[in-house]
Amino acid sequence: MLGRLLRRLLGVSSEDDGTAWDLIPSWQYGGRFVEAGGNTVAEQEDAVEEVHERASKLEEANRR
Repeated sequence: MLGRLLRRLLGVSSEDDGTAWDLIPSWQYGGRFVEAGGNTVAEQEDAVEEVHERASKLEEANRR
């Protein structure tokens, strides 16, 4: 319950998966959280974003 309240107060999206990483701003991944796997989390998020962008472009191309 506290996690939900913190996510709401911090404006964390409802699309998040409920992990502790949801409460950590992405700009801190390479800093204080690097030893906890911050770089890996950042790389994964970048890859997912890239996949979404490519999928959107393919959908637009298929509509034409």
